[in-house]
Amino acid sequence: MNAKDEGADATGAEATSGNDDAASAVDGAEPIPGVGRRAGLKRLRALRGSRPAAPRATCADAPSAAFIHGLEQFNAREYFECHETLEGIWNEEPGPVRVLYKGILQVGVGCYHLLRGNYRGAMIKLQSGAEYLEPFGPRCMGVEVERLTVDALRLRDAVEAAGPERLGDVDLGLLPIVVWDSSGLESLGGHGGSEAGG
Repeated sequence: MNAKDEGADATGAEATSGNDDAASAVDGAEPIPGVGRRAGLKRLRALRGSRPAAPRATCADAPSAAFIHGLEQFNAREYFECHETLEGIWNEEPGPVRVLYKGILQVGVGCYHLLRGNYRGAMIKLQSGAEYLEPFGPRCMGVEVERLTVDALRLRDAVEAAGPERLGDVDLGLLPIVVWDSSGLESLGGHGGSEAGG
C-alpha cells in the first residue's frame, strides 16, 4: 500500500467545491448519519474532476470477477491483497463506479490500519471510505453498500471511543464484511440485482 496514494485524496476532495444541488444527483436517498451527502459527492467530483451526473448509472451491471475476488479478500481480512486487487480495477475503470471500488478499498485500508495499531490511519480511512461509498447506497452491483457504510462508521466510532492508547481493546467482531448477492450474478447484468444478500 502506498501511503502517498492513500492520503493524497483526503485533502484534494475537501478542496473541491460544488453546487448545493449536487445532492439531487443521488436518487434522493436519505444520507447516512456520520456521512455528509456533500462530502461523498465532493469525493466523487475530486476523483473524476467533474460533477457526478449519475454515480449509480452502472449499479445494475454485473460485478467483474476481479471485483468479486477483491470482496472475497476483504471478507477474509486480507486487506493488503484486497487493496492491490481493487486498486487495479479502480485505476482501469473510467466511470463513476470506480468510486465504489475506492470506497471499499479505503474501508479495507482502515481495517488494515486498525489491525496494525495505527489509530489515525484507521480513523481517517474508515471515514473517507464511508464517504466514498455513501452515494452508491443502498446497493450497487449486488453489494449491500449502505450496510458496509454503516458498519464502517460503527467501527470508526469504536476506534474513536477506544482512543490511540486502547486501540487493542476494539472488538474485532466489528470488522465489517461485504455482503453481496452471489446467488445469480448472471442476472445482474443490466437487469437489476436481487434483494438478497449472501
